[in-house]
Amino acid sequence: SAPFHFWFPPTLEGMMWPQALMLMTIQKIAPMSLLSYYITEQPMLISLSIMMSAIVGALGGLNQTLLRKLLAYSSINHMAWMMTALMISESTWLVYFTIYSLMSVSVVSMFYFMQTFHFNHLVNQMSSKPILKLMMFTSLLSMGGLPPFTGFIPKWMVIQQLCSSSNFLLLMVLLASSLFTLFYYLRITLSSFMLSSVKIKWSVMLNLEAKLMVMMLTINFLGLMIPSIIYSVLM
Repeated sequence: SAPFHFWFPPTLEGMMWPQALMLMTIQKIAPMSLLSYYITEQPMLISLSIMMSAIVGALGGLNQTLLRKLLAYSSINHMAWMMTALMISESTWLVYFTIYSLMSVSVVSMFYFMQTFHFNHLVNQMSSKPILKLMMFTSLLSMGGLPPFTGFIPKWMVIQQLCSSSNFLLLMVLLASSLFTLFYYLRITLSSFMLSSVKIKWSVMLNLEAKLMVMMLTINFLGLMIPSIIYSVLM
């Protein structure tokens, strides 16, 4: 988290997608576990770090065209939400981390199978493949926390708790930063939808690709299908 984030984007940029996924997800467990012992003793310091992480993650990804760096800044922004969830309760953090990990697997899996590392390459590959466009659209908007996708559920939980505790300053910073992160997710999806090829490829997918698509769509639309059940179980 900010202000100790400077190593993260260039390190993630130098990795392949499987290693990058591990750094974005599993790497967070150890520091967050240590932080849970001190988060109640220094609430002001933690809140300052949360706001800095939210701002850095939001603004850092605006001009990025490298997908791994973009996801790195997105991860920093999600770190702010996770720290806020940890301030609420460990169970809330666990829910957020689990759903964030699923969203990351969904997005990174697509980039890995397409072997795409740059924004322009991604747009070119999806310009003639409507199935990929749908998968990317749902995955990125869910990662951005846009309702009614699954990624909105943990943010909704955090928002409710912050409203209950009247912590409106922290809430406003987190919500404003989410708008910026949602902007650079939308930039990718809308650009791919606006660019189209005359030759549309409705080819039959391989078995692995078909399973991947079903998994991603199920994960991303889980919040749309059964939000009340998920919320009652998690809360």
